[in-house]
This record gives sequence, structure tokens and C-alpha cells, in this order.
Amino acid sequence: MDMNKYNEVVNGKKTYKMIATLLDYRFPVLIGWTDGKSTHYDILFTFGIESAGVNQRGLKGDDLFVSIMGTGAFGFKIDSLKESRYVSEKLFLGKVDESVEALTDLINGIIKEWQEM
Repeated sequence: MDMNKYNEVVNGKKTYKMIATLLDYRFPVLIGWTDGKSTHYDILFTFGIESAGVNQRGLKGDDLFVSIMGTGAFGFKIDSLKESRYVSEKLFLGKVDESVEALTDLINGIIKEWQEM
């Protein structure tokens, strides 16, 4: 994955490809990620989970689940790229800032790689 000098994961082609590849094999992926400014999130990505019962919010087992440790989690459909306001609404109660923009780039980078596989 793409890393900075502090051994934190950053956005980049290698990051997107590695996460998409691991998720394709149904491995959950936990990363210590930074937006390159001053924000650090521990993020768990999962895909292709078993699901039982009626789930709220339209969540399905084939969504890309993004869990920001201590903050929020949501399952995103992988059929299209996401807008930062949508990501913010689902993970940060509507707060849009540079960090959310960078996180949206990360999610969209993974989705693009997934679509190219």
C-alpha cells in the first residue's frame, strides 16, 4: 500500500488496488489511514459478508462496509462512485471537510479498482 514516512496508509493506486484485491478474496482489511493533513482514522473494510434477517437502511451483504473505529460505519453499494456529502451523512453525521473529501477519494478509489477487476 501507499504509505507516508510515519507508516500510515495514504491514498494512492497501490492502496486502492491492494484493498480491492484483498476484499475480492473476502479478507477484511484494517488500515491506519491519514488524509495527509493531520487526521488519522483506523478503518475496517469488509465485503461479501453473510447477512441474516431484515436489515435497516437498505444494507446488503454485498455492500462495501466501511467502519471508522469510534466514529461510524455504513455499507456502500459498489455500483457507482460516492459523493462526499453522502459519505459524510453516513459516517460523520453530515460533517464535510478535507478529511471527508480524502476519505471519499479512498472509497471511490477502491470502488474504481473493484470495477476494473
